Amino acid sequence: MAESERILCVTMSDWDGPKYGRHHLMNIIANKHKVVWVEEPVSFGKFSVRKISRFLKFLKPPRKIKENLIILTPPPSLPFIDILPLFNMINGFVLCLWLKSKLRGLGFSPTIFWAFFCFTPYLVGKFGENLSIYFCNDPYFDNQFMIANERELCQKVDLIFTVSNHLTDTKKEYNNNCHTILHGVDVDSFCSNNIPVPEDVKHIKKPIIGYVGAIKGYMDFDLLKYLANEHPEWSILLVGHMLKMRAAEWEKWQSLEQQQNIYILGKKEGKQIPGYIKLLDVALFPYNVEKCKDYKKGLYWQVPLKFFEYLVMGKPIVSTDYTGYEGIPANYYEMAHTNQEFLHKIEKSLLEDSEAKKSQRIACARKNSWQHRVEQMAGYISATRTRKLKQQNTV
Repeated sequence: MAESERILCVTMSDWDGPKYGRHHLMNIIANKHKVVWVEEPVSFGKFSVRKISRFLKFLKPPRKIKENLIILTPPPSLPFIDILPLFNMINGFVLCLWLKSKLRGLGFSPTIFWAFFCFTPYLVGKFGENLSIYFCNDPYFDNQFMIANERELCQKVDLIFTVSNHLTDTKKEYNNNCHTILHGVDVDSFCSNNIPVPEDVKHIKKPIIGYVGAIKGYMDFDLLKYLANEHPEWSILLVGHMLKMRAAEWEKWQSLEQQQNIYILGKKEGKQIPGYIKLLDVALFPYNVEKCKDYKKGLYWQVPLKFFEYLVMGKPIVSTDYTGYEGIPANYYEMAHTNQEFLHKIEKSLLEDSEAKKSQRIACARKNSWQHRVEQMAGYISATRTRKLKQQNTV
């Protein structure tokens, strides 16, 4: 990367919402470079009186998070864009004009256009940037409109990053300059000596096994119930905001609430998360593999966002047998293929954990920090810009 980049980052996330990789990456990049973060336009199709403040948020002035990081909230967009392509064209036209106006007001001329959102091919090249990037977190298998938009975006940008080798291979069909950047970890936040244990879990007895992250329909609720019944002396902790589920999965989730040794704590602020992980004796990834393939296919091939957060706090990890751990040595996690094996792996982790193993996990996680990920990307960005300049000079 150049010494002082100006990055226009178009996302699918509010800055104050749940923190994903894109939040961590841009927060670090903004330590050295100027970043304008554009939140996802909210659709008129989701309008309700309860959400009116979110719909009117675009009327507020740009918000400064820190010296080099500014947040913009675009105006609401038209719905049904997957069945009414004209609406998508109108949304793109309005968003482009609105962004240009806001950027002029900020005196911000981007050197890099960076998309975390597949509905943005119409924005590439519209702001005078000399480099364009697409960061792909998830595949789009079933929605033909999204597939077409992403294909066009991949073909237009100069550089693509993805979170798994599988995604990288699929995007290389459209753009060969595509590279894998795994999820990372905010080492400073998770390795502080002053992480307090939250008040609402101080009474829970040991041993504590658990999962921290979004509660999703492709989690294996039957497995969690099995663990609770087989080891009633274990405390099973589930921390995280709940995403939409299908009716059958919701019914299974509700049945967990009846278990005496399962503690469902709901959504927590990001700054509280290290305290909950600190309390765990064993950290879990209790995903139903078949549901991962069906429900949210991208998860099946990527390292979970919480993986290195568990690891940097020295926690033993037990996971079901999905393929997201490509490239990570097997000694940093236990993988199980059946409920019985999953239970056995937890028992083994409780018995055999040691300070030496904890130190090894922490050392591994430190090598996978978000700062390291930014440095990886900076190398690819510099190489891409150099190659692009050479191509322009030979024309």
